[in-house]
Amino acid sequence: MKVCIYLRKSRSEENAPIEEVLNRHRATLLAYAKKHKLKVVEIKSEVQSGESIVRRQKMLELLQEVEENKYDAVLVMDIDRLGRGNMREQGLILETFKRHNTKIITPNKTYDLDNEFDEEYSEFEAFMSRRELKIIKKRLMRGRMKSLEEGNYIASIAPYGYEKKDKTLMINEKEAEVVKLIFHLYTKEGYGDSKIANYLIDHKIPTAKGNLNWDKTTIRSILKNPVYTGRVVWGKKKTSYDIRGYKQAKLQAKNKWLIYQGKHAAIIKDEVFKEAEEIAHKRISPRNHSNRNLRNPLAGLIKCGCCGSTMTIRTDKNKPDSLRCYRNCGGVKSSYIKLIEERLLEAILKELAKFKYSFKYQKETSKNAEIQVIEDHIEKIIKNRETLVDQKEKLYDLLEQGLYDNETFQERMKTINNRIDEGDKDIKNLQKKLSNKKSSKENKSYLISPIADSNEFIKELYPRLDAEKRNRFLKILIEKVVYDKDKTADKEGFNLEIHMWL
Repeated sequence: MKVCIYLRKSRSEENAPIEEVLNRHRATLLAYAKKHKLKVVEIKSEVQSGESIVRRQKMLELLQEVEENKYDAVLVMDIDRLGRGNMREQGLILETFKRHNTKIITPNKTYDLDNEFDEEYSEFEAFMSRRELKIIKKRLMRGRMKSLEEGNYIASIAPYGYEKKDKTLMINEKEAEVVKLIFHLYTKEGYGDSKIANYLIDHKIPTAKGNLNWDKTTIRSILKNPVYTGRVVWGKKKTSYDIRGYKQAKLQAKNKWLIYQGKHAAIIKDEVFKEAEEIAHKRISPRNHSNRNLRNPLAGLIKCGCCGSTMTIRTDKNKPDSLRCYRNCGGVKSSYIKLIEERLLEAILKELAKFKYSFKYQKETSKNAEIQVIEDHIEKIIKNRETLVDQKEKLYDLLEQGLYDNETFQERMKTINNRIDEGDKDIKNLQKKLSNKKSSKENKSYLISPIADSNEFIKELYPRLDAEKRNRFLKILIEKVVYDKDKTADKEGFNLEIHMWL
């Protein structure tokens, strides 16, 4: 029986080092596998925390491989290690295992989800795990709210202008002066967010990280943060995870924020903070973007070589459109969009020509000679497989004799199993090739046509497209372009590092 071992910490082991916990579980499950003669073909160690499966890369891999019928069973310490999230996710996990006839094995019980009793028992245990998780989360939240009401600062990172000390904040005098300057420029000098960011960069005033990466978003977050008035805040943002597991934070309406008087000293007076709020409210002018056409054909593609931010369009009545770093990091000099686009197209055409050449294939040798080569190759793989099976049998003896530790055993077993599986796949592919040799020729040439089409498109049709259509076409070919240009360079003295999807 082919099994995958899935390792993950439990809630009760949260305070223990993850390596220590996973190593202990690995040893237990490997011993169980040996005793019950299970063939361990994979071991997945989940180091990512979180209840949702979208945040657990190894679980996503496991579900994909279960759908591919790669395993007969999955071996875990307890069934709740597979998932403690919401009902939908737990149902997805159990349904995937059931649909593909994959058992769940623990040291205490084997769950065959085709068996009605086992299915109901697994659902009951999943329900109990969810209940336990909800109780733990409620206790944690109650503790946080109590601490917040007492005026403690419960976030992990102190805002600019403060340093975290015990459960509250202590003023960083040097940074606090910058915070006061930001509010002064905004309320008394009439500066906007971007102008303040440029002012700080021009005057070489560093951020909390010691660089000059000030931008309008950072300035706006400082001007809107009540912490500077001596208060503590919770619930400003609602966090969720998209389908790929990436964290997303969305600002909530202010009436949903929890604001209490804090223990820390204020940097900004209440009246100054309110004045900044009023100015911001007056400056808001809703724009209608429905009829706005894209002007920059390189939108979203060009990244600053200094800070990694996206390069955005800068317009000028008397000059052609140019690209600048969104964060105004000061590390690269801007360039005209037209020049960057021309250089980019030249590079793309050269790259496509390389791909087209690499996919050309030589004429076939005689039919009989090719068949003989394939048959010899199959025979060689079969002999190699027999040797690998013998080596695999000896691994358990080496583990028992103490010559191999668990980690070495696991690595060697995985290597041998992978080589056996690769050999089996090669045999199937070679046998298929024997029966239909022409398919190989067709498959090798399938990329030449679209590459040739792209070349023609760039040369003939691309110049006649508007900026939006050019942008859509470029995004099909290009993942990103890293832009670099020295401050002393002339208008064409920039470098492009192109990352293509091909």
